[in-house]
Amino acid sequence: MYRRTQRTDVLRLGHVLAGLTYPAAKWQLVAHADHYGADAVSRAQLWSLPPGTYGDLAAVCQALGLLPARRPVPQAR
Repeated sequence: MYRRTQRTDVLRLGHVLAGLTYPAAKWQLVAHADHYGADAVSRAQLWSLPPGTYGDLAAVCQALGLLPARRPVPQAR
């Protein structure tokens, strides 16, 4: 058995969502995970996402609180 950490959650979700084309809506993430045969933890995490479209795996993980939010890029003046 492995110890569950944010890092292992990100790695696990990366495997579950490998091959998915982004941007992807929540329903597409869930459907892809179901097709993959994802474990109960992964499915529960994806179902807990707010409805919306996610640009990449990092955006999914940020919405789940597994990665820090991206900082806006300062605009040149």
